[in-house]
Amino acid sequence: MPGKVARNTVLAVFWQAIRVVVQAAWVIVLARALHVAEYGVFAGLAALAGSLSGLSGLGSGMVMLRHASSTPTAFTYLWRQGIQITLISGTLLACIFILILRCIAATHGTGYLIIVAIGVSELFCTPLVTFCSQAFQAHERLGWSVALPTLSALMRLLVTIIFVLDSSVSDLDGYACYHVGSALISATVAVLASFWILRPPRHRFHWRRTEAREGITFSALFFTSSATTDFDKPLVLHFGDAGVAGSYSIGSRFVNVIALPVVSMIMAVQPRLFRAAGKNTKLVRHAIMAIAGYSLIAILLMQALASMLPILLGEDYAPAIPVARMLVLIVPLYGMRLLATSQLTALGKLGIRVLVEAVGVVALIASMAWLVPAFAMSGAVSATLASELLLALLAWVALWICTFQRG
Repeated sequence: MPGKVARNTVLAVFWQAIRVVVQAAWVIVLARALHVAEYGVFAGLAALAGSLSGLSGLGSGMVMLRHASSTPTAFTYLWRQGIQITLISGTLLACIFILILRCIAATHGTGYLIIVAIGVSELFCTPLVTFCSQAFQAHERLGWSVALPTLSALMRLLVTIIFVLDSSVSDLDGYACYHVGSALISATVAVLASFWILRPPRHRFHWRRTEAREGITFSALFFTSSATTDFDKPLVLHFGDAGVAGSYSIGSRFVNVIALPVVSMIMAVQPRLFRAAGKNTKLVRHAIMAIAGYSLIAILLMQALASMLPILLGEDYAPAIPVARMLVLIVPLYGMRLLATSQLTALGKLGIRVLVEAVGVVALIASMAWLVPAFAMSGAVSATLASELLLALLAWVALWICTFQRG
């Protein structure tokens, strides 16, 4: 692996390691503060908003990453373009989410405040942090790129601890103000850090038709990509019940945390893949070896650590033990799928990637609708693993076909 990529990976893994600890601590603190059913509602709604967050910004962050990685001077106007589009689209999406999901509050016995908090934090604030992270990634400053979402996770943990210590509130609605407050602070810090360190020059807003078309394609890509990883939780909440969704979401959250180093490594190689148009086979081989090695460690580690979930969270979360032990098998599948789809992106085959992931989302919805009502928790786990396996296979088949055609 090239030296600079290796250094970036080390920096990214360092911050991701901190993020792993912080996110795990946040899940523990929040889950202990809420009942399992309340946590299931929160996780389902947050994941639904997270799957829609790919539409915020209309792909402008990825357009910036792609073009600024190869042409640094393009960063000046792409930054101004992207930050404004993210602000406007994020505001609109948050408002639409809040208005449409207002009925969810009554359906699941959840107050309106948590819907507002999730809409603002996930569809407005988080996309801003992501955009700023991509700006640092475009400059191959992976330390800052991963540090920003890590600092956001730390802020969320701190305000959750304050929520727990506040004896005047103890339910999900009480947590809402803390949740949205941490998100607003994190977004502000991310934007200010980008201005201070990257110092993007002033530039008038300019959005070319080609960039708009490319960005919308990236946005569709983000939507399908987010849906493949986040849509399982609202589906379990919909086809099952809040209790099942709570235990499933806890197991899934811990698996997502343990998979973060794989995401860091893919982030590190993405700019190089763009410059090599997906042809850096040596880099890809090293990435596959890293995915395989880390996946083995993650699987063994989760088998040992899963039994600690009731100790950390309470006996109500005991059903999450088998969920975590089985869902950790998703780490190698997710890593291989992410590597293949990143190469499709580097080759400019965005439409094919969107199609592959859309098929995966449809498969996830269909399998959840079939298996969750009949088998509850085990059905949810089986549906998730099956859809991820299908996604990985489809992604590599599509990549092989595209590479063969180019050759």
